[in-house]
Amino acid sequence: MALTRRSSSSTAITNQIVDDTIPRCLLTGSGYRPQWLLTPYASNTWVVTDTGDKANKTLRFDIGLRSGRRLSELPHLLETVKRILFGTRHGPLMRVESGSVLEQRAHSLLTLIRWMDINHIARFSDLTAADQWEYANLSVGGIHEILNTEGILASYLQAIKVQAAFNEEDSLDVRRNKSLMALPCSSHSGGVISLDRVKLMCDAGLDGISLQNSGSLLQMLDDFELETGLNVSTVIRRRAAQRVDIDAAEERSLTTEAVRRLLIPFKLLYEHRRNLDDALTAPPFQGQALQDIAKRLGSDIGRTKTIPVKQGATLIERSIRWVIDYAPHILDAKEALDEGRPVEETLGSELAHLPASPFPLRQGLRSERLSDSALGTICPVLPGTEMSLQIALQYLTAACGTVIAAFSARRAAEIVGLQLDCIERDDTGRPWLTSFIHKTLQSYGKVPVPEAVAAAVAVLSRLSARARAITGTNYLFQFNVPGTNVVVGMGRDGVPVPKLNRLIREFGYFVDVPPLPDGSRWSFHPHQFRRFFAVLYVWCYELADWGALAYHLRHFDLEMTRRYVTDAELGGILHQANRERTAEILASVAAGNVHLAGASGARLDESLRKLYARLAHSVQIVPERKLQQRVLRLVERTGLELKALPWGYCASPQAKGPTARCTNGAGPAAPETATLSTCVECSRNVRSVEFKPYLERTLTRHRRLATSASAAPMLKRASETLCSDIVKYLESLPAQSVASEQSR
Repeated sequence: MALTRRSSSSTAITNQIVDDTIPRCLLTGSGYRPQWLLTPYASNTWVVTDTGDKANKTLRFDIGLRSGRRLSELPHLLETVKRILFGTRHGPLMRVESGSVLEQRAHSLLTLIRWMDINHIARFSDLTAADQWEYANLSVGGIHEILNTEGILASYLQAIKVQAAFNEEDSLDVRRNKSLMALPCSSHSGGVISLDRVKLMCDAGLDGISLQNSGSLLQMLDDFELETGLNVSTVIRRRAAQRVDIDAAEERSLTTEAVRRLLIPFKLLYEHRRNLDDALTAPPFQGQALQDIAKRLGSDIGRTKTIPVKQGATLIERSIRWVIDYAPHILDAKEALDEGRPVEETLGSELAHLPASPFPLRQGLRSERLSDSALGTICPVLPGTEMSLQIALQYLTAACGTVIAAFSARRAAEIVGLQLDCIERDDTGRPWLTSFIHKTLQSYGKVPVPEAVAAAVAVLSRLSARARAITGTNYLFQFNVPGTNVVVGMGRDGVPVPKLNRLIREFGYFVDVPPLPDGSRWSFHPHQFRRFFAVLYVWCYELADWGALAYHLRHFDLEMTRRYVTDAELGGILHQANRERTAEILASVAAGNVHLAGASGARLDESLRKLYARLAHSVQIVPERKLQQRVLRLVERTGLELKALPWGYCASPQAKGPTARCTNGAGPAAPETATLSTCVECSRNVRSVEFKPYLERTLTRHRRLATSASAAPMLKRASETLCSDIVKYLESLPAQSVASEQSR
C-alpha cells in the first residue's frame, strides 16, 4: 500500500480510516485509526510518522527469538507490545508524539521479550522482583550484556563450523565450497558471493540485533568471514588489519539515560495494565523511580565532543569558501549539463589552486562511489585530485550544512528539513532562519543568523531548483544528478534523507583539515557545531546570557545549556585568544593609532605611550610585530584583559582592584549585568572612538522614543535619562584615531 505523510488539518477528516482491528479499550472518539499510524493495527509491521520533516519509522514486531520461535507465535506478548505502543502515542496515557521515541520504546520492549525467552519466562506477569533487579543490573552493560550476544554468537559460529566440517588443511576452493553448502550467502553483481550476515545473525537467534557499539561481535563476524573462503570486502579486510584488542579495551557503563530507556518497559507494563491482558500488577522495582535506579547504576550522561578550535575554524572557513567562491562555478557546470550545454564553457581555471578548491572536475555524469562509512571506515577523495561533478555537488551540500550548523546551532534533522524561503529578513534587513524544532517545540521556530547562513541557503535553493520541481517538494537538501531527473537526497516518504553526518566527515578530509597533534583526524558531526556555537557564545561574547542561549538552542532548562558550555580546555584557548586580542588593541594604542578614554582607558593610554617611547629610544625602528609581542608579555604578566561591550571595554572585570559600579561596589565587574549608565563613571571603563557608531544609533532611537506620543510615560522618562547618559558618554570619547582620520 502507498504510504503518505501526515495529513494537514484541512484534509485530516477525509483521510481518516476506520480500523476494526484496534482493541476497543484503546479507541477514543469515533474509532478512526490515528493519523500517525499508516498501516493497520493488526499488521506485524507498523509504519508510523515522525515529527516535522523526519522520515517515517518502521516498527517490525515479528522478530525471531533465541528459542527458535517467532514473536507472532506468542500472541499474548505481541499484543501487549502493540497496545503499549499504541497507548503511548494515543489516548489518556499518551506520552510520546515522536516516531523516533516510539521506535526506542519498541526496541526496549522487544529486548525485554528476548531476555524473557532466553530465561524461559513465558509472560510479563511472571516477572518477579528478583527478575526485575537482575535485568536492571545487566542493563548497565547495554543490550549485548542483557542478551549475552557475544556468547550466543560464539556458540553458534562454533556449531556451524562443525556442521560445515572446516579443517585447517582445507584449500581456499575447498573451504569456499563447504561454505556455499552450509552458510547463508548472498550474490552480487559480477558473480561475487559473500556471507549473508543478516541471515546468519537471524539463524543464531539474534534477529534484528544491531552491530553498532559492539566491537566484539563485529570482530567475531570478521574473523569468521575471513575463514569462509567467500568474497570479503575491502572494508572488512582493512578493519581486520587495524583491529584493537577487545579484551584489553576498557568497558564503559551505559549512561544514566540509556539505562533508563532499557528499564522503561517495566514502568509501561504497570502504567498500561488496565488495557493489557498480560501486565505487571504491582509497581516495578518496589516502587522506586526509574531515574533514581538509573542514576545509581549508570554513568554520567555523556556529552557531545567539543570540536578543537583549529580544526573547527579550518572546516568552517573552507566551507564558507565553497559557499561564496566555488558554488557559482559548480552550479554553472551543473546547470550547463541540465540544459545540454558543454561543461567546458562554464569552468574557469582561476580557482583551481585556491585552498579547498574542488577543481578540476572530471568530465561525465558518472560519479565515483562515496566511501562506505556505514561500518566506520572513511576513504575520502584525496585533496587536489580530480572529482566528478556529482561528488562536488555532494560536498557543496556538506559545506552549506556546515555553515548553517556552525552559525545557527540547529540540530542535523532541523537543518536537512529546511525548505524554500526559510530565510526572512526583519525591518533592519537582518536574516532570520525558520526551521522545525523537533526535540522540544515540535513546531516551527525562528532564530537570528548571520549573512553566511543566508548565503548557504541561497546556494541550496539554486542547487535544489530542478529536484524540487521533479519531487513537488520544497526541501532544500536535494538535487538532481546533472543532466537527469534522478533525485539525490529524498526518501520514499517524500522527506529528505541526506547523509549529512557522513558528508561533513568526508568533506573535512577532502578540504584537508589539519590533523590532531597525535596525527589522527577529527571526525566531524553536525551536532558538534551546535555545542561549538554555545561554547563560543558564552566564552567570547561578554553580553552572553544563559536564558538567551537556552532559548536559541530551544532547551527546556538551563541545566542542559550549562552542560553544553563547561569546557575548561576550550575556555583556556579562548581566553588566550582574548589576551592576544587585548594585546593587539593596546599595541595600536601604544603606536598612537587608537586613543582611549575613561578612567581605566586614560591610565592605559599613558602607560602604553611610555612603553612605546622606551622602545623608540632603544632601537631606531619599532616593528609592529615587536611592539605587539612586548605588549602581549605585559598583558600576560599583569593579567590585563579587555572585555568588549557594545559601548566600550571593561578592563579585567574578574581581577581584584577598583570596585565596579555594575555590582554596586560589591566586588569584581559583572559585564553581563552592566549597562551604559553603570559604565559612564566606572573606574574600569575603557572608551574608544570605534564604539561611536553604536552609541549614535542608540541615541537616535531613544530620542525618537522619548518624543513619541504613543510611548508610555515611564518608558519616555527612561529614554530621556539614557539619552543624557549617552550624550555625556559621547562627549568623553577620545579624539578620532589616526586610522579613522586617514580613512576619510
